[in-house]
Amino acid sequence: MATEIQLRRDTKTNWTTNNPILALGEKGIESDTNKEKNGNGVTPWNGLPYCNDNNFTDALKAVLSVTLGTNTGDETATTIKSKLNITTLSGSNSGDETNATILNKLGFTPASTTIETRTLIGGNGSPAFLNSWVNYGTPNRNAGYYKDQFGIVHLEGCVKSGTIGTAIFTLPSGYTPTAYLIFPTVSNSLFGQISIDTSGNVIASVGNNASISLDGISFRI
Repeated sequence: MATEIQLRRDTKTNWTTNNPILALGEKGIESDTNKEKNGNGVTPWNGLPYCNDNNFTDALKAVLSVTLGTNTGDETATTIKSKLNITTLSGSNSGDETNATILNKLGFTPASTTIETRTLIGGNGSPAFLNSWVNYGTPNRNAGYYKDQFGIVHLEGCVKSGTIGTAIFTLPSGYTPTAYLIFPTVSNSLFGQISIDTSGNVIASVGNNASISLDGISFRI
């Protein structure tokens, strides 16, 4: 004969009003919210955390070990931020802030919120090609660089005609590495090597000057 097991169920209002103590391991379910709590034989209902993480306030209290005051239900992000002392840097907070703003105030923001436009080598106001290096041309992209929102520098493009062992161009201040870097690459369908020194010189160290790729090269400054 099958055994039927029933769990204690009631509305959230009744659970809160009656505030019972569940036995150790006993489960209680709010019939109108489907949230669950497990008893420990000591703590009344109102003092027990929910089993799931739908209640953002309870999750914050558990992870950050902070007291958010009386919680009458799932609080808004604005209220929680106020209790965590996360306020706007200027002006008044008229509503929920963007994720980027909240991360910034918690110290988890990337260096920028956007990816900058790619700088092409040899363009007006851009670093010049050195040592007879030029763009390979179609179908490859022209040589260039940019910095993403995490402060990582990326190189792109394909070049040719220069002297192997010399600099293709020089990265400007703010884009140079703190140590000498070496990257494998493809040169004329074979192995090549790009090196970048602390002065920003992007050097075609190994390869064939028929073509040498800069695609996929990236580094932290």
